[in-house]
Amino acid sequence: MDSKIPLYMQIMEKLKEEIESGRYASDQKLPTEQELSKKFNVSSITSKRALSELERAGLIYRIRGSGSYVKPNPAPPDAIGAEREQNMVALILPAEDMGSAFLHCMLGAAEYLQARGYYLSVHASKVDEERKRFLTELPNKGFKGIIYYPIGGPNHLELLAGLHYNHFPLVIINRYFEGFPFTFVVSDNYHGALDVTRHLIRLGHSKIAFVSGADIERTSSDRERYLGYCDGLREAGIPLRSDLAVNDAMKGKSGYPDEMQYYTDLVQELLGKGVTAIVGGNDLLALNLIKSATKIGVRIPDELSITGFDNREELLHLDIPVTTVAQNFHEIGRIAAEKIVRSIEQKQNGSEKIIVPTALIERRSSGAAPGANADRVPVDR
Repeated sequence: MDSKIPLYMQIMEKLKEEIESGRYASDQKLPTEQELSKKFNVSSITSKRALSELERAGLIYRIRGSGSYVKPNPAPPDAIGAEREQNMVALILPAEDMGSAFLHCMLGAAEYLQARGYYLSVHASKVDEERKRFLTELPNKGFKGIIYYPIGGPNHLELLAGLHYNHFPLVIINRYFEGFPFTFVVSDNYHGALDVTRHLIRLGHSKIAFVSGADIERTSSDRERYLGYCDGLREAGIPLRSDLAVNDAMKGKSGYPDEMQYYTDLVQELLGKGVTAIVGGNDLLALNLIKSATKIGVRIPDELSITGFDNREELLHLDIPVTTVAQNFHEIGRIAAEKIVRSIEQKQNGSEKIIVPTALIERRSSGAAPGANADRVPVDR
């Protein structure tokens, strides 16, 4: 397979060729998601995305509980393109490593939109000026609405406000901006961090550090997670120590030529203060902390418990699976699409914040505090 082309697109093109060549006849059943996953050595999410794109292109139809079938007399490409132009919704994503989260978000939005006659167009970039261009140009290119996933840097609030007040359908996902009357769809970051902090306290920990990935002063998701951590300590009667809260690890590691040295120094510093558990702001941060701790001989979780946030699927098969908080990105995408369609059809933007529940996932990176009798032990799931 061509490594430069997304796997789902390669599978989609292969199936498209076989349909157009007559390899699969009208109403003939296609291989299942599981069969495609095995054939192409990809995840079930990837094969599902390939079939979803074929359905969106009008080449196949799907029957719940039965499978995917070749559509008889599919609409000509020109007709499909014309329909797409009339019903396109843009999803603007940061081009950073979020693992499967973005894919779940895209699937949730695409499935809802497709069922209502709309199409999803994904736009991703690391470049700030390109994101600015998306917000400026897409509304003038016939797009019906925008679902916007903010980044840690500039988010061009003046452009977002202009779209909102000019009644262009707009939904912000994953983070929110205090004081702006947009529609936001976000995870319950506060209760997610509260749950994981309570979990560590039940395991007997009382000296618990918090390490955020981004700046809590500028990033609502990390700020909510920090507040959940604070309230978890407060309700247990544990004093909050500001020296055990490390803000903006992304900025901190930038001053190091080797980022792992930053995490090693951080682990040693926290251990020197008597810390027995760390609430990590995200899974990759937790992974780096675990790697650094084990490198210097710290046993996880016997001597130090470390938790993450996000439940990244690619971290499930580590030697030490990470206790984490799962976000429902599929539901975030679905709700965002639902709100966009409502705005389009009612010709009116909403102003609300929808909070999507999270779930604590207990694994082996968290355990009883040294010398403590915990109420219960962690579960390896």
